[in-house]
Amino acid sequence: MDRIVVEDPDPKTGFLVVPDLKWDGKDTKQLNLCVLINRRDIPTVRHLNSDHLDLLENILDKSSKEIAAKYKIPVSFFSSAHFSQFSLISALTCLLSALP
Repeated sequence: MDRIVVEDPDPKTGFLVVPDLKWDGKDTKQLNLCVLINRRDIPTVRHLNSDHLDLLENILDKSSKEIAAKYKIPVSFFSSAHFSQFSLISALTCLLSALP
């Protein structure tokens, strides 16, 4: 699919990054990305602990590189928990460093 920004199929540390459906596909100042993890044993952010560092580091490493390369912008992260069909979605926002 052409909406997929990053995909890692690993069952333990894998994830999928896609743009928010509200994004117009042009204005990177409004770019929000959603991360969907492959694991089904982590129902909420509150269940994350030090055992999940490999997953979180994989998301940070792979997604930040791919996002910066694809959209030609520096990447900043913030997490906002949303839940859909027991899948953890973490919103990533890419911010231009030149923003006021």
